[in-house]
Amino acid sequence: NFRFRSLAAMSSQLQALDTVYSADSVEWCPLPGFQHCLACGTYQLVDDTAAIEAAAAAGQPTEDVAKKRIGRLLLYVLEQPSGSRLALVEHFRLDCDAILDMKWRWMTDKAPCLAVSTAKGLLQFYHLQKKEGRYSLVLEEECRAADNALALSLDWNDRCAAGQARPPAVAVSDQNGAISLCCWGRGTPLRTWTAHTFPAWITAFDYHAVDVVYSGGDDCLLKGWDTRTDCSHPLFVSKRHTMGVCSVHSNPNKEFEFLSGSYDEIVFLWDSRNRKVPVCEVAAGGGVWRLSWHPTQKDTFLASCMHAGFRIFTCRDGSMEQVLEYTAHESLAYGGSWASPLVLKDLAAAADGKGGLGGWPLESRPEDGAALAATPDATAAPEQSVENELEGKADRRAAQLVATCSFYDHSLHLWQAQLG
Repeated sequence: NFRFRSLAAMSSQLQALDTVYSADSVEWCPLPGFQHCLACGTYQLVDDTAAIEAAAAAGQPTEDVAKKRIGRLLLYVLEQPSGSRLALVEHFRLDCDAILDMKWRWMTDKAPCLAVSTAKGLLQFYHLQKKEGRYSLVLEEECRAADNALALSLDWNDRCAAGQARPPAVAVSDQNGAISLCCWGRGTPLRTWTAHTFPAWITAFDYHAVDVVYSGGDDCLLKGWDTRTDCSHPLFVSKRHTMGVCSVHSNPNKEFEFLSGSYDEIVFLWDSRNRKVPVCEVAAGGGVWRLSWHPTQKDTFLASCMHAGFRIFTCRDGSMEQVLEYTAHESLAYGGSWASPLVLKDLAAAADGKGGLGGWPLESRPEDGAALAATPDATAAPEQSVENELEGKADRRAAQLVATCSFYDHSLHLWQAQLG
């Protein structure tokens, strides 16, 4: 068991899984009834055997043949069989093109939908289904989001009320520096524009004003775009970062607020009403590949700091402070995702003998709310209950499950963050 402490917070590793191929993206399903489902995407460079054989037959150098990008789409389900520890169990795997990013749709009255961006420039839509007790993902549609380029990142517009009043749309960034707006039911984007002169590592909606799309590129620029225009000119351009901008995330719980992160290891907190100067900044370390706001705690976010592991920060009173780090991964820290607090509430019910993590019928799902006061300690005996483990302890902490993945060690971790 790993345990790391920082200030009033601590983390405990619950599980480490080998994804075989290099893992770069991980996402918990946000929809009630399915929040125990976790998707993981992988990316692997391999020899293109057919192309090598063709080059050899033609008398051409085989060392010049480009490698092939392959991947796997993995689906795990959080389970806790009687007398056992909480664990992720693989329910489904699909060999596919290399995956660069993935996001679940936030609002739907149908089956949960996972959008995936691939090395062949495709935006793919998978639906989650359950049959005979096993969950799987079924490819329903795909859109050609990028021409002859990697589709590097994506974001849905329906995280908050502003987007839920609109038709669902997905923004995709690509290797050529372009941004595309795509939607369900169309094989080609609604529109595409050149946003950066180098790869556009990231794109994200302003969740409270979804006509606005942010982008960050390897040209070190952070930009905003008003999609009601032809996007020939950006809303703003920031040159505050000194290296490639890898991550942008709008705060779903606080209007006007968004984060940006970069290879320069700096995270900026921005107010969209004044984009000339950031509200504050913090040296996160390692190169910041992804940023993820906590689903319910409006001032807390997770940073995937490539060479420095995963770190949790809080934003208060015009400053940012690191409160926790998780460094059990042995390679580049790429993907990180917060589990819904509903998962922990169901874990507490399981510890009381009142339920389990097999999935909730939609008509009887638990109420949403704050994170559970505490969860089982990673060093506790399997049969020890939440209540027994905490009995007599005055220092109860807000607990949160987190899933993270790292690249070259092809590793997926489940861990518990106890935030003071």
